[in-house]
Amino acid sequence: MAEAIANRGVRVVMIVVTFHGLRSIFSRRKTKWAKSELITLEEVRIYNFFPSFFRLKQLQRRLALWQMNHKLNSLTTKFGKSIFFQFHYILHASCWLFQDFLVKNNIPYTLFEHSPGSAFKGGVEKDYGGFRNFEDLKLFVRKASLRLARIKKYELKLTELYGTKFYSLPSFISRKYHGLADHLAEKSSTFNDEVFTYVSVGSLIDRKGHDLLINAFSEAFKKEQNIRLIIVGDGPKKKSLENQIQGLSLQFNVILTGEVTKNEVFRIIYDADVMVVASAWETFGNTVIEGMF
Repeated sequence: MAEAIANRGVRVVMIVVTFHGLRSIFSRRKTKWAKSELITLEEVRIYNFFPSFFRLKQLQRRLALWQMNHKLNSLTTKFGKSIFFQFHYILHASCWLFQDFLVKNNIPYTLFEHSPGSAFKGGVEKDYGGFRNFEDLKLFVRKASLRLARIKKYELKLTELYGTKFYSLPSFISRKYHGLADHLAEKSSTFNDEVFTYVSVGSLIDRKGHDLLINAFSEAFKKEQNIRLIIVGDGPKKKSLENQIQGLSLQFNVILTGEVTKNEVFRIIYDADVMVVASAWETFGNTVIEGMF
């Protein structure tokens, strides 16, 4: 979506907000974010210097708000005033931090809820996504210029919950990939045609279920030599998955490709025989429609 907007000549700055406690303040480890030639990515690191057992929550909030406003002001100086903001997860703990800046600068914003169950009643009642109460959260939602959900079911649920209209906009594939299938058909397969290949695409995180998939693959095909599982993606579970693969002696049957380009994703899917989605949950997974495509 961001690339589609960028292709229209609009500068897109993607802001990723991360929170850091005392333990990580002195850590030099940096997060690797997906890169795009069309999008500028800026990370906003919110530091919490006060241990929670001191019960200095009000001071924590003021400090976090100051850090956010300082960073957004510096981004305005760097890129100019924003036309609008778009939020992809209403209950993300950072949403409330943007509110003060948006109001002061009279900047409109849209909401595109990507989360499934946690965005609904149970999730809202749990922590209000950082807002002080449900009324503050509801006001933030209602003041949005446009409110979107991934599928019709979530559109109806969110409309009922917040008492204001949501619309649904499913995932889509960029037009630039529409001719890719024909192009791939003209090229020879990268993998051996005699090997039956399963492929799974997604970040290496818990909810994607790659560990369960590897165990299932081992149970079903541990004695087969001509069946392969290719897992495309990167993430914090990479090392544990590598250890799991080695422990099951599947080094020659299960391949972790790491992060690859979108063209590579389509090529690997095209060369495979079966695509597997092992996620615990998805809203409208892009990999599903990429596999269908």
